[in-house]
Amino acid sequence: MNNTGRIALSKRIHGGPDSEGVPSYDFSSNANSVGTPDFILSAIHQSNFQCYPDPEYVELRQLLATRHQVDPERVLIAGSASEFIFRVSAYVARQSFEGKMHSPAKVWQPEYCYGDYQNAAIVWNLEGTKNIMEAKLIWLCDPSSPLGRPLADIQTLITSLGSEQITVLDLAYEPLRLEGHLALNQSQLDSVWQMWSPNKSLGMTGIRGAYIIAPINSQKIIHELNAMTSSWVLGAHGVAMLSIWADTRSEVWLNASLDTLRDWKVRQIDVCKKMGWLPLHSVGNFFCVNPQKKNVSKFQSQLRGHGVKLRDTNSFGLADHFRMAVMPPVIQDKLLDAVISIGEK
Repeated sequence: MNNTGRIALSKRIHGGPDSEGVPSYDFSSNANSVGTPDFILSAIHQSNFQCYPDPEYVELRQLLATRHQVDPERVLIAGSASEFIFRVSAYVARQSFEGKMHSPAKVWQPEYCYGDYQNAAIVWNLEGTKNIMEAKLIWLCDPSSPLGRPLADIQTLITSLGSEQITVLDLAYEPLRLEGHLALNQSQLDSVWQMWSPNKSLGMTGIRGAYIIAPINSQKIIHELNAMTSSWVLGAHGVAMLSIWADTRSEVWLNASLDTLRDWKVRQIDVCKKMGWLPLHSVGNFFCVNPQKKNVSKFQSQLRGHGVKLRDTNSFGLADHFRMAVMPPVIQDKLLDAVISIGEK
């Protein structure tokens, strides 16, 4: 991962629209597929985009702090989860430079994980390590992506880490967890940097915005991370999204939508089995499948020609699999029709 010469990022691969436009039947993005309710859409449309947001986001941070029952001083606003990934990586690199270390700071990430963790490490010349105890920056994600699984023995892991290590817990999919719960107590949560990006849960990934709950007693780092971002890192629509996320009505609606997603997930797994695909267990609103194809890339392209977009998991480090968001039954049937059609050619 250490890059001492020319920067060589991996290609930015994400779900959703691509060079062929907006997919008709999109399994590639893990947004809540139940659909965004009118009261949330109304809050977005009524946002005041004719003036700057408060550059300190005082009211927004208070709303989010109340939702999580923490001190608002612990809440950082981010342009997106990806923006914060690059910012905190830059912070770790800067600390390494100022400390005049003879080698780059080390970063640890799971075997299968979001590609931006590594891209940020490459840009900021952080060195990957398999020894989590020697890492200055640690990436965790629960439920994980692409597998959608809880981290094994996460309590013991977090308890074992040192206070000088920066451990970021990516909780993008925690609100969309369909089984179980995050296996951390409050004390353990208070020791990590919790990264929340609720646009997936609200079904509006086109609006960017995230927030981070910092560990207790980390004001110096909070100050420096805030200083490292641009003014108005979040625009009016992002402010509106995070504000309505903090509204109890959103929590009630989201919990109800999970029941629907559970039913759809059971059906979608059955559809996959009918097609001869092997689903892997997950606790989230998405799961991985092995389509059992010799040429997964070709098959993926054929499906895209039928308006169906699936995301392969190569960028996560997992070969020959697709990651599938749980979709409504009518969309599941379109996938089945496309697979049957390709098989007949």
